[in-house]
Amino acid sequence: MFLFLVLVTVLYVFCRIVGGVHGKSPAVYAGVQVLAYGIVLRRGLRRAGVPAREAFALRAFPSGLVIAAVLSFIGAGLLILQAGYLLARALPDPDLIRSIERDIQAGVVGVIAAVLIAPFLEELLHRGLILRGFLGAYSRRRAVVLSALLFGLAHIDPRVAVSAFVGGLLLSWLRIATGSLWPCIAGHMLWNGAIQAARLLMPYPPPKPLPELSVGEEILLVAFGGVFLGMGVLLFRRSAARRKPLPVAGAAPI
Repeated sequence: MFLFLVLVTVLYVFCRIVGGVHGKSPAVYAGVQVLAYGIVLRRGLRRAGVPAREAFALRAFPSGLVIAAVLSFIGAGLLILQAGYLLARALPDPDLIRSIERDIQAGVVGVIAAVLIAPFLEELLHRGLILRGFLGAYSRRRAVVLSALLFGLAHIDPRVAVSAFVGGLLLSWLRIATGSLWPCIAGHMLWNGAIQAARLLMPYPPPKPLPELSVGEEILLVAFGGVFLGMGVLLFRRSAARRKPLPVAGAAPI
């Protein structure tokens, strides 16, 4: 199962590269992305031998968890921003990847693909198919880490990969805590939407070197992120006793 899911991720990355290099039109890239995910998800469902509704967990979840999810995403978002800022200053800028991203995410079609299509398909694969497979083979903690690792590697850019890994940990935990994929999809869309909004408001390419934050600003960013994330986790834990655990056939214990 692990080897199969790794091969799934490799195929997905290959399709992203091909779609980006040879299809700089946002519409072409979106088409390649949908086709790649369709092939991978169909093959994965056949391998899993379960209905799509069960594999992807597109089910309702208690509305009381919305506040906990929002707080968790705000806190994690602030921490990821700080980590991304430090990585951007420490690692070289992959100009080729940046130029491809700028081309394929331009215009209305590019924004729709980045904010709506990509998060939906990525969540079906990573928090739906892959996480479910890992939960059936490993402990919950290991399954979360491995699925987040593959999610980070799938983003190709090493600077983005670290942030995606952290985001993958949060999204996997959210998937397990709520028993539904919808909060993950919504949070992923909001995150990508915020990035697209920032790109529209900020000059491109970004200034080099990046402007420095003061020590006090960095401390405040981390502190607020930790507080919001902690509040979200606390609310989730309080509601966990009233909820059934995530139904996964053959899941290993923690």
